[in-house]
Order: sequence, then structure tokens, then C-alpha cells
Amino acid sequence: MIGRTESREQLAAVYSAADAFFNPTQEDNYPTVNLEAEACGTPVVTYDTGGSAESVGLISDVVFVGDFANAVKCIHSRQQDSL
Repeated sequence: MIGRTESREQLAAVYSAADAFFNPTQEDNYPTVNLEAEACGTPVVTYDTGGSAESVGLISDVVFVGDFANAVKCIHSRQQDSL
């Protein structure tokens, strides 16, 4: 588990270390965490709600967890192909 931090550098390091950021929210209004992850070069997988489509690379219009898992695997596969 990643605890709370007040350090921007530590937060950026956490986002940057991830292959993808999964945000299963359907109610946030333009989630800042999505923008933070994208700013660190980490692709975001989320629903098309609250302005996410305007800033995020991969949106899901389904509600099944398996579909989100497939999206994360797709991102991981793309990253491996680019190495």
C-alpha cells in the first residue's frame, strides 16, 4: 500500500513507476489524479465520466473488471513492444 505523501517528487515517482493508473470512478468531476498520472507519462484507464475523455488515453465504456484488466494488459504490451 502506498501511504499519503506531501512530497510532489515522491508522488511523481510513484506515478512514474506504474505501468498504468487504474481509476474506476464513475462519479468524479474531472479527476485530478488522472491528470497527475498523465503528467508523469503514466497511461490512465478509466470510465468516460467527468471530463476524463478530454485528457485520458484509454477510456472504457463497460462495467466489467475483466475489461479494465484487458486494457491494462494492452498498455503493458505496448510498453514492452516499444523497448
